Amino acid sequence: PTANKVIEAAEAASAGLSVGHPTRVPLIFALAIHAEHRGRRVEARELVQRAIDLGATLWGPTDRRLFGLFQYAAIIGENATTSEAFVRQAIAVSDANPGLVNAPDQAMNDELLSHYVIVSGRPVEAVALLRGAIGKLAEVDRGDIRWPHIQIRLARALSAVGEHREAVELVRVAAPGLAAKLPVGHNMRGVSESISAKVLADAGFPEEGYRRLEPVLAEQEKGLLDLVAREQSTGILSSSVSDVFRDAAYVALKSGREEAGLRFAELASLSDLAVATSFVRYPDRTRDAKLKAEIARLKAARDAEAVARRIATNADAPASAQDALSAARTARQQAEAEFERMFPDYLESLRPQPVPLDELKASLGPNEAVLLP
Repeated sequence: PTANKVIEAAEAASAGLSVGHPTRVPLIFALAIHAEHRGRRVEARELVQRAIDLGATLWGPTDRRLFGLFQYAAIIGENATTSEAFVRQAIAVSDANPGLVNAPDQAMNDELLSHYVIVSGRPVEAVALLRGAIGKLAEVDRGDIRWPHIQIRLARALSAVGEHREAVELVRVAAPGLAAKLPVGHNMRGVSESISAKVLADAGFPEEGYRRLEPVLAEQEKGLLDLVAREQSTGILSSSVSDVFRDAAYVALKSGREEAGLRFAELASLSDLAVATSFVRYPDRTRDAKLKAEIARLKAARDAEAVARRIATNADAPASAQDALSAARTARQQAEAEFERMFPDYLESLRPQPVPLDELKASLGPNEAVLLP
């Protein structure tokens, strides 16, 4: 409720400012962050781009106030190419403003860039970036979480270029240190453990890799399925979530765990098909027409709020746009409350159910196989 009040205040303030008012930039950025937290990543990208465009017009493309916007745009970027471009724009802002970013924060910016570089198939370049990043941590206490975070990313890059011995040494030092600082459900913990596990598996230690990853998987799976069930879509999932389960599937299969490998592969490739078919699994089928109607009403209310917010944050939005947004938000909240009241057990039925290995095998005929994406 408090967060909603803050967002409502930001929306109202943004709508009341003139088209070129500089305060619109941080307010629109705040709305982008809120949209991302609610799982509306496409909307968040549109909003942060709008904030960047306005800021660049008002202040110039290398103004120090754009640094955080470029970084955030990179993190929620649509693909590695666009994200890399945003990181390089952030670096250009940093270079144009000496003293804006200290050496340790520059190291984290280099680490962020290295991620998109390695995803784009340039591991040698990533190794160089990450070695440079570690050099920038020289004045940082060894207990700082940035050390193991960057070391694990360097291990991944080294593994990709075949330097498995150094990669394993780094993981064995860094992974326990990072794990001691973060709970098992933390996204950074899940990503770091999956990277470490894959590095170990590729170096010939799949069992050690699986043991490294196993403690976080149950919590990561619960968080994934709860989120999908609540939002009734997989469009809200970040790429890091599927990466964790993709690596988990790989390590599980390398260590001889076929059942676990299949389950993690299914979770990594979770699609809206699993959500769409949840209606068939819902146990109370005596009210099909009502259920369909309420699902449609809920979706329409969420879509209407998204459209109203997009209109209200436009530079040329009419004064009435804020009232329309407020009404759309209220309608969405009412629709969600009514749906949960009428179908309290529906969210549980929405939790996607991966197919057990034995059931999958039994469904295959002679000369048939399942190819995992």
